[in-house]
Formats: sequence, structure tokens, C-alpha cells
Amino acid sequence: MKREFNIFFYSTSGTEEAFRQMEPLIACLVQFDCNIFYSAKCIDNTLHIQEYSGIRTTLTEYTKNYEENCTVFITFSNKDTLYLRRIIGNRKNYSILFRPRGIVPEESFLKHHSLIKKWILDYQEQKAIAASDCFCFLSKKQQLHYISKYFYNQDIFSKSIVVHNYLPFSPRYFPQKSDDSTIRIVYSGGFSKWQQIDSIFQLIADIHSQLENIEFYICTLEDNNNLAAALIDQYSIRDFTKVRNLNQEELVNSISDYDVGIILRSNSIVNITSSPFKVIDYLNAGLGIIMSDNIGDYCEILSDRDYVYFVKCNSNSNFEFDIEKLIDFLVKIKTKKKDQIASDLESLLNLKKEIEQLLCFLSREIG
Repeated sequence: MKREFNIFFYSTSGTEEAFRQMEPLIACLVQFDCNIFYSAKCIDNTLHIQEYSGIRTTLTEYTKNYEENCTVFITFSNKDTLYLRRIIGNRKNYSILFRPRGIVPEESFLKHHSLIKKWILDYQEQKAIAASDCFCFLSKKQQLHYISKYFYNQDIFSKSIVVHNYLPFSPRYFPQKSDDSTIRIVYSGGFSKWQQIDSIFQLIADIHSQLENIEFYICTLEDNNNLAAALIDQYSIRDFTKVRNLNQEELVNSISDYDVGIILRSNSIVNITSSPFKVIDYLNAGLGIIMSDNIGDYCEILSDRDYVYFVKCNSNSNFEFDIEKLIDFLVKIKTKKKDQIASDLESLLNLKKEIEQLLCFLSREIG
């Protein structure tokens, strides 16, 4: 059944990261027979372009051709939200659903330690919040952050919903890994300080001191190869470590070759409110996960799952773990059947179920 409103994904960013934020949502929404539109530039510069049963157009063309249609515009940045509001004005049949990709002022301060820049971004964010009609957050913790920060804006509490960065569910069967006893651990990502690269390399060295039959794979961009080589030598793990340069599509196709993925984050509000795709990418490939206990909502969602080992991040952002329990986890995950992961991808981590709730929310808010 066709929806009574159109959905327009508006973004002026042509980065692959911006496309990744939209791709799962668009792919899932078309399954509900929604009228989907997306701005031309949002997919111009991506490395992997997928065809959807939606209409690619410009904002100018859309507002001219669909002037009378009830429309929900989904934005992902403060800048785009403010610009869009200036263009569409206060038309009663046009609404803005703001889905912030992160918490930009706090991210900026974490990287640059500039209070002036943070104040400017706080002001821009405040204006974007006021310009929005309703909100779709990446995690419950991100929602709580915005409710606490803008407590005087009742819409953030009453007109908001959470849709995690999950992927559309499709039935999966994870074949048993190879019979050899080698445990293959993978890190996929960049080498920024906030990604706790030194701590990951130290953890791998600690594991190898107790368990020799491991291999460590680093999947990253070629630009990071020199830094990776330096850290490999610093932590004396060259004999069992390999660096692979893969784009996102290649990574998706090869990641199931490994047994365990790893992701660690410091105790900053940026990480606590996040919903990184990396977690769902690992699980979607049938991998077990070693992760810190402060990443978005995942500690609560996956708290009792035996395919996840949580490393405690203390108040000083140091990581604490029981090496014997970690080794036991790694040995068991090699031979463990992955039926529980497949089941959880359908029941706990299913984007389609959250999109259903989003559509009900939108029908209520714009009705």
C-alpha cells in the first residue's frame, strides 16, 4: 500500500560515509512501498552505487513538481537542516525529520580541543534543532543526550524516535569455519586516536602471549599502511599480522573469512551515544566480537550473548579484562555454531522492525 506522504532524503554530502547512513534506510523503506526521493549529490561521489526503486532528483526540482504533496524530508547534518528550512519555509505539508549522524560539537571538541569552535557548532546545532519538526536518533543514548542538552525543547522528547544503524535483515546461514585451530581476529577501520588503535594492538599482543595460534588482520585504507607497520613493529606482532587494503564492498565480501572482529572506544560522550556500523558489519558476517562496554546501546542489547566479549573501559579510559576468560572466549568462538547470531539479527538487530515503528511514528506526527 502506497504511503500518503513522500520521503525525501536530503544531503549535500557526497562522501561514502554519508551514503552509508542513507543506504540501509532507503533499501528498507522501499520494501514498505514508500514513495522515496533522494537528492542527486548524495550519491554522486560514492564508490558503490546501488539502484533503488526511488527517484533521484534535486531539491529545486522536487519542490517545483511536488509542491502540494505531503513530504517528510530526512536530513543528517545541522547545515543541511538549516538550509532546507530556508528553502521550504513553513509549508504545512512539508516536515523535516532530523537524524543527526553524531553529536558534532562534542566530536569537534574531542578532536580539536577548541571551545570557540564548539560554541559555534553548538549555536548551529541549536538552530537546526529549532528548525526541525521531529527527530530520529541513532541510539537511545544519543536521544537522551539531546533531551538533556535541549531540555527546554519539548519536541525532542515528545516527537523523537530511535532507529539504530542496523542493516536490512535477510535470512542467513553461517557455514562452519575451517577445521584448523588458527583463530583469525580482524580489525576493520581507520587509525584515528579515538579508535583506540594503540589499545587494540596492545590487546592483540596480550592475547598472543597466552595463545599463539592466532592471526591478526588489519583491513584499512592504504594511507594507513605506514602507521600500521610502525605499530606492528612497536608491539612485536609482525609474525602473525597481515595488512589488507580493501574498500567497503571488498570488505563486506571477505570479512566472513575471519572468526572475531574487534572494536574499542574511549569513555567519551561521542562514543557512548554512537551506533557504529562496524558492530553490525561484524555480526552480519557471522563473526564473534571483542568490544568495549561503552559503545551506544550495544552493551544492553548484547549483554548476555556468548558471541560477544565485553572489555571494560574504566573512568580513565583504560581497558580492563580477564585474559583467561578472553582466551576461553576465543577458543570457544572458533567452534561455536552461529545460529544465535543469525537469530539475533532477525529478532534484536532487525532494521525492518525499527522502520515499521518509524513509519507509524511519521504517520502520527504528520497526520
